[in-house]
Amino acid sequence: MDIIKPVTVTNSILTSSNVAENDYSEWASGTTYADGDNVIVIGTTHKVYESLVGSNVGNDPTTDDGTNWLELSATNRWKAFDQKIAAQVSKLDNIQYQFNDANSNITALSMFGLSGTTCNVTVTDADLVDTTYTVTVASGTRYDGSTGNVFVFGSDSRPAVTFRRGNTYIFNQSDGSNVGHQLAIRETDGTAWTSGVTTTGTLGTDSVTTFVVPNDAPDGLQYHCTSHGINMGNDITVQGDGEVYSQDFSLLDNSEIVDLFTYFFAEQGVKTEALFTGFPPYPNSSVEATITADSGENAKVGQIVFGFLANFGLTTYGTSVGIEDYSRKETDAFGNFIITQRAFAKLVDYDVRLETGKARTVQNTLANFRSTPLVYIGSEDEALATIVYGFYRRFDINLEGPAYSFAAIEVEGLT
Repeated sequence: MDIIKPVTVTNSILTSSNVAENDYSEWASGTTYADGDNVIVIGTTHKVYESLVGSNVGNDPTTDDGTNWLELSATNRWKAFDQKIAAQVSKLDNIQYQFNDANSNITALSMFGLSGTTCNVTVTDADLVDTTYTVTVASGTRYDGSTGNVFVFGSDSRPAVTFRRGNTYIFNQSDGSNVGHQLAIRETDGTAWTSGVTTTGTLGTDSVTTFVVPNDAPDGLQYHCTSHGINMGNDITVQGDGEVYSQDFSLLDNSEIVDLFTYFFAEQGVKTEALFTGFPPYPNSSVEATITADSGENAKVGQIVFGFLANFGLTTYGTSVGIEDYSRKETDAFGNFIITQRAFAKLVDYDVRLETGKARTVQNTLANFRSTPLVYIGSEDEALATIVYGFYRRFDINLEGPAYSFAAIEVEGLT
């Protein structure tokens, strides 16, 4: 049995997303809001608020005591981290999130409440920056020690630079001094390097050379002038391993298709959860999660949870799964049923064999996360339905012997 100890998503952890945060206009202190107006706050809480009074001006929704503003939900972009699986992020065609793993704490990621056709997680060993150099040409000390024209990046004359595989480097040669001096990339033996390199525009006007450093780039490259050689340029040190993990996951469930008849007539199933494990722990890595739908359809995700994968022991047979249904089923005076469908929570009662020497570690870990939802993984085999995101109700560890003991952990999933 494993758990994912979740990383709290903050503005510094979530570095980019293609989901716009434009649900409503952003709250402004000088704007007067009518009763029922909705606003968003994106700098801090990333929440949607509804005005409860007319002539509502100057009242900050994030500090209001409920007199003037009602908190409705997270914004569409941040619903993926609000601990509510049923409240889904929705975007046409695909959803993309990119996270910064500055402390190497992310070794697993799980998604819940999915709707689409496929999802993917890619881990890249790269700093999360695109670097732009404003290039000019001026007189300076050349590569061979002589004096003459050299490339200047900003105010740095012909600097030696360090690039990382997977990162993007942009050379802007729109300054007029660049005419006749096309910057290019080459290997140290003088062989032109073109992989990942694109050039557009006209030198001295709008020329831009973009270099996306590929995974197979050598440790040493050079930038140079295609007309005047390496003397105008310098060495490039290439670091990092580039893409170190990439895994696709199909959301189409074909488990009911077992023969020709079911191939043609069985209903196509869908999966709403995906688990990705085995991330190599690289500092300053980029973790990108993508959910893709059919063209013209909305991709959706309820929760994205990522963090460090920790092992408790071995889940044994005897583990039980079920649900807690919050739908209302009532009857009127004539015995007619009135059914109101609502959310449900997954329930799993785990039976776990663990090393007796780990009993205190398991106890302390669960105690530390008693008010924090975790991803509990009884087995990575999704057919067994033992992956749940939620809280434990209670747990007991029976110290049965010096080598191995048994634990019972009751978990209720989030809705």
